[in-house]
Amino acid sequence: MKKPKAVSAKQKKNETAKSYAGFDNQTDIQGYLKYTLYFILLALPIYLAYNYYSNALFVNGANSFPLDDGWIHLTFAKNLNEYFSFSYYKDQMVTAGSTSPLYTFIVAAGFFFTRNEMLLSYFLGAAFFAAAALILFKLCMLDFRKDLLASLVCAGIFILDRNMNFISLSGMETTMYVFILLLGAYLYRKNRTYSLALILGLVIWSRPDGIAFIAAVIIDLAFGTLVLKNEKLRKAYDRRTLLIMTGIFAVIAGLYFLMNFVISGTPFPNTYSAKVAYFAEIEKKISYFSDKVFPFFSNMSYGIIAAGFIIAFLKFIYDTVKLKTSENSLYIIFTVLFLMLYMVKLPEVNRFGRYVMPLIPFFILVSVAGFRDFLILLNKFISNQFVVRLVFILLAGLIFYQSINSYETFRSYYAEQCRYIYDRQVKTAMWLKDNTGDNDILGVHDIGAIGFYTGRKIIDVAGLVSPYLNKRLLEKDYSRIMTQYLKEQGVTYVAFLREWYRVVNQKPLFKTPDNSSQEVMEVFRFIPDTTYIISKDANYIMNTALRNLSKKDGNDIVNKMDSLLVIEPIYAEAYYLRSYGYSLLNNSEKYEEDLRNSVKYYPGFLAAQKNLGLYLKENGRSAEAEQYLRKALELDPSDQEVINSLKNTEEKK
Repeated sequence: MKKPKAVSAKQKKNETAKSYAGFDNQTDIQGYLKYTLYFILLALPIYLAYNYYSNALFVNGANSFPLDDGWIHLTFAKNLNEYFSFSYYKDQMVTAGSTSPLYTFIVAAGFFFTRNEMLLSYFLGAAFFAAAALILFKLCMLDFRKDLLASLVCAGIFILDRNMNFISLSGMETTMYVFILLLGAYLYRKNRTYSLALILGLVIWSRPDGIAFIAAVIIDLAFGTLVLKNEKLRKAYDRRTLLIMTGIFAVIAGLYFLMNFVISGTPFPNTYSAKVAYFAEIEKKISYFSDKVFPFFSNMSYGIIAAGFIIAFLKFIYDTVKLKTSENSLYIIFTVLFLMLYMVKLPEVNRFGRYVMPLIPFFILVSVAGFRDFLILLNKFISNQFVVRLVFILLAGLIFYQSINSYETFRSYYAEQCRYIYDRQVKTAMWLKDNTGDNDILGVHDIGAIGFYTGRKIIDVAGLVSPYLNKRLLEKDYSRIMTQYLKEQGVTYVAFLREWYRVVNQKPLFKTPDNSSQEVMEVFRFIPDTTYIISKDANYIMNTALRNLSKKDGNDIVNKMDSLLVIEPIYAEAYYLRSYGYSLLNNSEKYEEDLRNSVKYYPGFLAAQKNLGLYLKENGRSAEAEQYLRKALELDPSDQEVINSLKNTEEKK
């Protein structure tokens, strides 16, 4: 009989410390208790997401998403379901415009069961959120050696996470993507080789940035087998197995790249290159971590969680240098590669930080692991299991308390953002549906709700589903290129958030509320050779000037408009705004001159016609004032001030 290996005093002390800390107390959950726990883990995310939904519906009186992008998936899926074509308009606009083809296919299949697009999207988002919570719990039980309390804490923080609840009802693929990533991590930790290869193939179908996770698995596996010489890994991933895995992955991933290439001539979707083009400036890459990533992962409840992540990260560095196995290596490598990929290619977290949301479950898992490791170390100095475990419970309680507060705050925020999108994108879509014909073609830069609800052909000036414009986005005279392309494509209406693209010297047919500093959607009839869209630089100056208008700084207004008019010399509103600057500086001569220029380039400019008429009347030039006041009254027959001024002018004749 083989003699047992002797255990050193140091090893006994370390094992005792772990035992006292209570983190090696393995809990096997069996039978009824196991399935009850699984049911709770699945039901809680659905209930919490439903709470967001019901509150938003109660407050707003209508269903919506907090992002316009959710309807992009729905449009592709609807056309795929009805025409069996990966198209954005019936079967006539085939394009690789979906960031997540896998999610689009799932939604398309869902349309066989229901035509209610909102119900379908809400159900899928919440269901994948619930599935992700269950897989995260199982992964924690594996990583934490069946430590039930730590695993429940990790899953609980994830379930309460404000961003996961928020994004689960956004119509986006994020919770599906998170589920697939977690499932991939679980299969990797369980050494389920062929299933892992299948999931890694689906990762790339879920989102292009999934390349970072695939690379992380390869790096971690190579380090474990070649450097650490882990016999368990070597046995599971022998040469034959790796070859078969490579074949499975190559077929699935190859189909993804082939589909994109056949449709659009590139291996990645149009959305990828369009978004990369928008964020290509080197300054954004340099400040990506400090200005984008750090604020996202340090605010509200994440601030405490980040401390655990830092502890785990430092331990990972130590273990790597010492050539020791680290349970967090896959998650940390993935996080680093994912953020580096975005820094280089797309230095943005986007609205609500949704680009980095796939990192949240790994951020939480690694953080809980970091706190566990810290308390195990602490127990070497405080040999009292109760005290150390109590510290862990109190720490978890504090995180839960902040998570609940964040959840409640974001419940109201979700309703606000749904209303924001509904008032702009959805109402605009409904107006266009009711006021345009089937043969009208729309030029749009937010294509989601408008594309889905109007059913009209869309020319996407943001380039997501219009490859020609996609390639021209960074050109300095893009507004001219875009206008010419709209003309060539027979566009009849344009709908732009004016903060992005501004049509000037033309009255909008429809406009969303203009009573705040938030974005305003405007719809114009597109008139070839007449409709004028100012340049990106000019629009930036105008947006900046409008934001600073409340300061009533005449010199600043005049200087900004001087710069703008050098670029766009026929822009009536710029002359009008400069006239306001001159009024603040008491320069009446320049004030009048700019008002005249304003009505010269845009006779339909009500405010300019009215102000010029009133100014002339107040300065004793009633006869001259009359023509401008009459034009103002023609533009707005209900303006009582203009009516009274005209009456007063006529009485003096």
